[in-house]
Amino acid sequence: MSGVIDQQVPEGYKLTEVGVIPRDWHVKTIGEVTTDIGDGIHATPEYSSSGEYYFVNGNNISNGSIIVTEGTKKVDESEFQKHKKSLSLRTIFLSINGTIGNLALYDNEPLVLGKSAAYINVKEQYLPIYIYYGLQAKTTSDFFSDGLTGSTIKNLGLGVIRATPIPMPVDQEEQTAIANALSDVDTLITSLEKLITKKRAIKTAAMQQLLTGKKRLPPFDQTQTGYKQTELGEIPEDWEVGIVKGLVENMTSGLSRRLASHDIGLPVLISGNIQNKKLVTDNLKYWYKDDPQGASIEDYVLNDGDILLCFINSMSQIGKPCIFKDIGRPAIYTTNLFRIVISNIHSSEFAYYLFSSAVFQKQIQLISKIAVNQASFTKPDFLHIKIIHPSDKVEQCAIAETLSDLDSEIDGLEQRLIKTQKIKLGMMQELLTGRTRLI
Repeated sequence: MSGVIDQQVPEGYKLTEVGVIPRDWHVKTIGEVTTDIGDGIHATPEYSSSGEYYFVNGNNISNGSIIVTEGTKKVDESEFQKHKKSLSLRTIFLSINGTIGNLALYDNEPLVLGKSAAYINVKEQYLPIYIYYGLQAKTTSDFFSDGLTGSTIKNLGLGVIRATPIPMPVDQEEQTAIANALSDVDTLITSLEKLITKKRAIKTAAMQQLLTGKKRLPPFDQTQTGYKQTELGEIPEDWEVGIVKGLVENMTSGLSRRLASHDIGLPVLISGNIQNKKLVTDNLKYWYKDDPQGASIEDYVLNDGDILLCFINSMSQIGKPCIFKDIGRPAIYTTNLFRIVISNIHSSEFAYYLFSSAVFQKQIQLISKIAVNQASFTKPDFLHIKIIHPSDKVEQCAIAETLSDLDSEIDGLEQRLIKTQKIKLGMMQELLTGRTRLI
């Protein structure tokens, strides 16, 4: 009885292998509520760039849908006929290899299924949408986890899926009410995800326009005298072409060693604290107390407005900047990070967005060298990257403020999304166990 411990059973409920559920509910295995459970083909089909059918695997299954991209392979009609499975609008897809447990509802997509995806065909007397949510329940994922095979790449066998129990209301009307409630939350989550994607695209476009001078903010759009041609393209007459060194007052690397952990002292920031260009300080792991080798603390203390930038890491992390803001106590930084202090005649926030831009990040990739699965670039190479910028610090600040407002809006939406996802998890725990009854 996986995951079930001694529990008090309230009146009207019973203890089962999936925990405490209402007396008028049943526990059914997935095999009992389905007509067929299978997986995709265990061979490589013959691909066709002009084919009409997508070759879909577990990595194409996400958030209730089949996701295809430009890189998704296709097959033609003859391959489809050779490998097609019995699918219908009562079919649920489940990823079963590598990433386990991603789900999608079949919506008549033209596809051939690969071996890392399973299909589950639900019987007529059960609601596919309820089974879809039942497959997301914690008790279900616990049973799946107990049955995984493979050491490096995990695999969920079809036999384990068939034997996995889920709690079921007898009344189909109650199944419908539960599924509708969870579907409403999913709709809200999807709408938030789409809005965040839209806002990110707006910010990307705004960065492209504002950081190149193609769009000027008031009142600078009124004083513009025209454009000039430069080696970096056409820019406003009153903007400058230069190199990063012209923005920088000081640039130093962090402590060259990681010190022992302490429960008091100064937090030490590492490259892992920079995530998606944000400084994440929720789980600081390294603390400075005393340096037996005599390093001067003052050399490594960060101030508001300092930019931290990773210069040794994987290609996905290297060059990612964040701007240091007060975290309630002084902090120092360690190896893999450059601390960049911007000259007071320029805006630190503007420099941060300049370093974050796609054009600048491309230059970082060009100057980076790869050795032993790590990439790195040197301080001189970084300081000599060519840039364009407004001559006026006031305009730099205006650009940074506009982009910061967009970031704040995106952050607010992301926090709302996280809260909504947590609400859904709580609802699932209540509704799929019958703790809360909707009818």
